[in-house]
Amino acid sequence: MKILSWNCRGLGNTTTVRHLAALVRHHNPEIVLISETHLTEDRFVRTCSKLKFANFHYVPPLGYSGGFGICWLQGVDCTIRDSNKNNISCVISSDPPGNPWHLLGMYGPPHNSDKEAFWLKVGDFTLNCQDPLLMIGDMNGTLKDSECFNYANQGNSSRYAFDFCQMVNRVGLVDLGFQGPGYTWSKGRNRSSQGGGVKRARLDRGLASIEWRILFPNSIVHHLAASGSDHRPILLDTSGGVNGRGRSFKYENMWARDPRCFWVVKEAWSKCLHAN
Repeated sequence: MKILSWNCRGLGNTTTVRHLAALVRHHNPEIVLISETHLTEDRFVRTCSKLKFANFHYVPPLGYSGGFGICWLQGVDCTIRDSNKNNISCVISSDPPGNPWHLLGMYGPPHNSDKEAFWLKVGDFTLNCQDPLLMIGDMNGTLKDSECFNYANQGNSSRYAFDFCQMVNRVGLVDLGFQGPGYTWSKGRNRSSQGGGVKRARLDRGLASIEWRILFPNSIVHHLAASGSDHRPILLDTSGGVNGRGRSFKYENMWARDPRCFWVVKEAWSKCLHAN
């Protein structure tokens, strides 16, 4: 399965819509998450129809800001559980069949005053979720300083995104990493050879529970290119690593945090499937 997520910063202009259509044609995602659309519901429905998506769910903007939607192809079993201006919660039951998992499409609060309560609520939901869980979208925060470049002014705590980091550490979500450029958001232009006028940050990402990561061990997140927005689209491909040549085995530290790890290893050794 492929999931495309993009903070498009407005789908009201023809150029952005064309870029979105080109992304859909080239990458063939089954699910598309779009934030900051700035569209009425009628216009969002028409856009989904143009992109050949038969199913959708939409949270209209408040005034001139916001607008958060999800659309999916026919054949994808997607059940919407809850939605608001900052997240869309749904259950995917078709891939893989018989193993439902939870998808949280995210548009993190941009204002510091809203972050603590929001990420606390998201963390509580994640801890109580019984299904494997994937969280993807614009988090409006970073997990470490190396993900920022000139991102914060003095006294701006959003650089460290304390509440977002605390939530990730509290519930044990795994960062899915990425392929492509290191930053997904940029603002400004170079004013010197050192790029002092440019701000960049990795605000968009995929996070998953250990159970989801085990369910989709070959998942890859790609940072894509597109104009019309200061955010890069990101594409999650759950089978992206299947066709890699000469792929070596790599132990992931997160496995040790799963209480089932010991028994999985013990059972594998007892089956004597190895030569030694």
